[in-house]
Formats: sequence, C-alpha cells, structure tokens
Amino acid sequence: MDHSLSPEERHEKHLEYCREYHKRTYAMRRDRKNAQTRERRRATNWYEAHKEEQKANSKAYYQVHKEEQRAKGRARHAALRLEALKHYGGQCACCGETEPKFLGIDHIDNNGAAHRKEIGRSGKAIYYWLRDNNYPKGFQVLCHNCNAAKGRYGICPHQRDSQ
Repeated sequence: MDHSLSPEERHEKHLEYCREYHKRTYAMRRDRKNAQTRERRRATNWYEAHKEEQKANSKAYYQVHKEEQRAKGRARHAALRLEALKHYGGQCACCGETEPKFLGIDHIDNNGAAHRKEIGRSGKAIYYWLRDNNYPKGFQVLCHNCNAAKGRYGICPHQRDSQ
C-alpha cells in the first residue's frame, strides 16, 4: 500500500485500476463470445455444405446397426411408458390390474380423439407428450379391457356392478 498518497488519490487510483480491469475482462468475454459465434457459424456452414453426405452416412450407419438402433428405441419407449404409468398410479383405476403389459393411459374426459388431433400425435407418442408437458391432470391408468369397455359402453362393467 502506497502511504505517500492521500486517501482521495488512493481511491482514484483504485477506481482507475477497476476501470482497466473491467475493460480487459469485457474484451476477453467479447472475444470468447465472438470465437464461439464463429465456431457455430463454421459448423453450420460445414453441415449445410455436406448435408447430403451426412444424410447418406447416417442412413448407411442405420442400415448397418439397424437392430441395435431399434432395440435402443424400444428400450427407451418401454422405460418412458413405465415412467408414465407409474406417475399416474401404476395400476388400473377401475379393476386394480398391475401388469404393465395390460395397462395404458386413458383420457378421463373421453376426449382422446380430439386431444390426439389437437397435438397431432397418436400411439406411443402420447407418452412423450405427457412427459414433455409434466404429466398433466386429466389422464388415468386403465387396463385395456376397462379402457375398451369405457370407450364402447361409456362405463366399465366393474363400475356398473358397483353402482
């Protein structure tokens, strides 16, 4: 610490140091950001220039590893399906069936067709939609028998018998 300077001079010297420090760090951040932007542009330009080649390479890779890729996809879907079933209770809301092979997701308000049309997805894609939308209310787990009866007759025989 330089004691020959007055407190005001020391303060002014400190402020000058801070201004220089901020100039240097701002320049470093700006240069890093510019480098990242250049790299992103370079990668995008390369991909655009080689798009057809990349598509061909991806297709060739898939053809060679088709069964492995399909198995990974099936495993991913099975895990996602189990996650969704577990989130909504893991058993049929009507009869209590717990075997995952027999269970599916049901729209409580019977608006499944309209909902699938609205989101433009059907089949197993509903599980992805549920996950991506944080498992919203309005869905339940039903076994396929109870779900079919609810769709065909408006009520499951288990519920009709209990009324």
